[in-house]
Amino acid sequence: MVDLNEHNAGDLLRTLPGHSPRPPAVDIARAMREGRRRRTTRRATVAGAIGVAVLVVAGLPAVLLTNRDNSAPPAGTPTTTPASTQRPSVPPAVPNAPVPTSCRAERLPENGNGQTLMTAADPTGKIFYGLTDPSGGDQAVVRWQDGKLTKVPVPGAYPTVSAVNANGLAAGYSGGRDQEKAFLLRDGRIVDLPRPEDIEPVGINSYGDVVGHWIGSAHARPAVWRDLSAEPEFLPLPEGAVWGEPKAIADDGTVVGVVSFGSQQWAYAWAPDGTPRRLAVPEGTPITPTGGPNPGPSVVAEWARGDWASGMVAKYTDRAQPVRWNLRTGKVEGLSGITIPGGPVNGLGWVAGETTDGHGVLLAGGKRIPLPDAYGYHGRVPANTPSFVSDDGRVVAGQSFDTHGAYHAVLWRCS
Repeated sequence: MVDLNEHNAGDLLRTLPGHSPRPPAVDIARAMREGRRRRTTRRATVAGAIGVAVLVVAGLPAVLLTNRDNSAPPAGTPTTTPASTQRPSVPPAVPNAPVPTSCRAERLPENGNGQTLMTAADPTGKIFYGLTDPSGGDQAVVRWQDGKLTKVPVPGAYPTVSAVNANGLAAGYSGGRDQEKAFLLRDGRIVDLPRPEDIEPVGINSYGDVVGHWIGSAHARPAVWRDLSAEPEFLPLPEGAVWGEPKAIADDGTVVGVVSFGSQQWAYAWAPDGTPRRLAVPEGTPITPTGGPNPGPSVVAEWARGDWASGMVAKYTDRAQPVRWNLRTGKVEGLSGITIPGGPVNGLGWVAGETTDGHGVLLAGGKRIPLPDAYGYHGRVPANTPSFVSDDGRVVAGQSFDTHGAYHAVLWRCS
């Protein structure tokens, strides 16, 4: 058993990619996150203890988010550090990658009851994390690498690795009474992320910056760990906002997500210095005043990589539409050929998603490349759900349903 002390935590943190070269989230996985958030409000108990080497960062005094002044972070809350604005902008990770012409499905190793769920993939398409038995009582974290499946012991109930970068640094969350934690994971070692409240990591970039949202509150705001040994910074919300939820963080430190104004939700991007800006919607999207008789649009940025973000616009008076944003130019465009909520985007702006009949597809360079069914299911739920796209577009990760309706983590190799 490893000694639980701050020195060991420092050893782990010193291995993180603080200034590495530029190398660095899914319908079902998002549903799992929502389910876990509901479960954590009930403080589910954990049966038994899991033996694992856990390195604990020394705790700091709690910061209670009681001040609802939306013009600035709550009193006593850390603000965004100016140093984060000094990072250079990130060019497309693979600027000259050729557009694939076809993709083939690849089943991943499984054990237990055979149900697995993909929850995280690194942008190079080499490291993948997921869950076994994600709908049962014995949910466990697993990693696929070099064609091998490894169980990763994480303490607490309902553990999930939600993001991993190209350097192998993963971030996640687990619940359970007295065992709720946000954590970092690398090479089998775990370290707690200091946090003042119930904050769940949802994204990580190449520098090891981690973004998370504060759960268990109707007035949550985005949080970012830029110093992984300290409590996170809370990003400011625009005037009049009720809550904000981040979804992803790009390598330059830009955070994307959604901000609620009551009857409306808008996609937002927070610049590296913490400044929020509303992302555009396609021309013709009806705008209803906040508090009006009809709800306004629901616009969500779900994924981000490089200069790109993707998500959806739900117009209410019309059908919802997947969209893609260029975070550098501010341009927005609707995506055809996939359903809402859109799909993951890579550093080239390529997007994977589901077709209206439930099959997977990769939108790349103006082409639609089918993602073949891995298990042959053709029921009323999607046969394929792509969740991640590698920067070169050669690997798509997600899940497929089999003929019995069970789901399995899968890869698609594209060439």
